[in-house]
Amino acid sequence: SMGSNKATHSRRPSSRHLTHVVAMFANGLRPPIPGAGGSSTAVSSKARSAAPAACIKEGWLLKRGGSHGGFASWKRRYFRLAPTALYYFASPTSKVSLGHVMLLPSVLAAMHKVHERLHVFAVFCKTVDLVPFMMQAESEQEALEWIEAITGTCGRRAEGERTEAEGRRASGKSAQPAPAHKS
Repeated sequence: SMGSNKATHSRRPSSRHLTHVVAMFANGLRPPIPGAGGSSTAVSSKARSAAPAACIKEGWLLKRGGSHGGFASWKRRYFRLAPTALYYFASPTSKVSLGHVMLLPSVLAAMHKVHERLHVFAVFCKTVDLVPFMMQAESEQEALEWIEAITGTCGRRAEGERTEAEGRRASGKSAQPAPAHKS
């Protein structure tokens, strides 16, 4: 459904970072990939290799999909947590991901109440109010393990960005040339 696009128009992102966060949730969770070439448009997940280099955690979860006739669909997907994204596949042997969620420093995971469903947790953004990405584990323990792994991954990215920014300030160099004008 195209109805989820309105969230991107309600607030104008003030930075490149927010643009990526908004795109992550609004474009069917197929966001532009920072540092993956010059294009800032969403790439079809079918065109990407989905075997993350380092797998932090993996396993089966139910993923909440779109609503059909007022009822959300929940599909069984195989998830792999990598240092930069949470990928999901049709099966553990699938070579190409069905999609992914970028794990930016502003993203976190927490238990999420969903009517008559147990062990549901969600990945959402602290800085932009958009629909959370919801998953259901088989047990509360498993849900808490996923939350801890995702939160730890996002925390490491946030720490890495702070360290990199401090290094640039200390050396007096900017990682990128300053833009000629603000847009």
